[in-house]
Amino acid sequence: MKRILFSAFTLLTISLLPAQNTVTGTISGWQNLTADIITGMKSPIAIGTVKDDGSFILNLTAEFSDQTMKGIDEFNKNSEEWKTSVMTLEKAFSCYGDSLAVTNGNVPVIKLSNFGGYDLADPKEKKIHGSFMMVNNKEFAETYRSYGQYNAKSGYFLDWFYFAEPSSVIGVCNTESYAVNQEESYMAKTAYQLDFKAGWNLVQYEIAEIFTDKEGLTYALKTNYKTLDKLPEGVQYIYFEDQ
Repeated sequence: MKRILFSAFTLLTISLLPAQNTVTGTISGWQNLTADIITGMKSPIAIGTVKDDGSFILNLTAEFSDQTMKGIDEFNKNSEEWKTSVMTLEKAFSCYGDSLAVTNGNVPVIKLSNFGGYDLADPKEKKIHGSFMMVNNKEFAETYRSYGQYNAKSGYFLDWFYFAEPSSVIGVCNTESYAVNQEESYMAKTAYQLDFKAGWNLVQYEIAEIFTDKEGLTYALKTNYKTLDKLPEGVQYIYFEDQ
């Protein structure tokens, strides 16, 4: 079943700037259509396009941050039941104890993706065809998307974060965790090497090791977050049709 975008569909297009950053590639499994690539917390924002052969372009501009905040403000004005907001750096990357060194923790975290994915939409028909992820293997992408199934696989996905000023999160967070059976425990380790510059930053989320319980369910044992200077070799752009 195709997702229908909400009735107040307002597509916020990012203007193109001479100094903008762009990302290009080819989406595997894409159907023979042209579409807009959209994202956004509450109002869809057009960040690029995909052609019928799967080739795409993403535009990374400073306007995205302003458009995101504007969409949140408009949602909050029109919502009487609940409000939403952007998380700050220290809340987005927190750990019990003082094991993390956080610089400029009060700055807002502006992410490009929605849960690691980018929607492909037809704005005229107001519907979403599906989404794609930037990953190193399809199996990881499939299990990452199957929330709550306890079938973690090793792999990574890529995302972009925008910051108005330099910020950082450095350190390791260890958390004692329990399997679903409540009989087995493991020490989940999350390592942060996030050195954000002002502007757009490429971030890799990686499950490096997994824990398997006696029933065969798998969990993230070692997770890494780190900023990258460039796209890693072997990255794949995998399409998932909306169900």
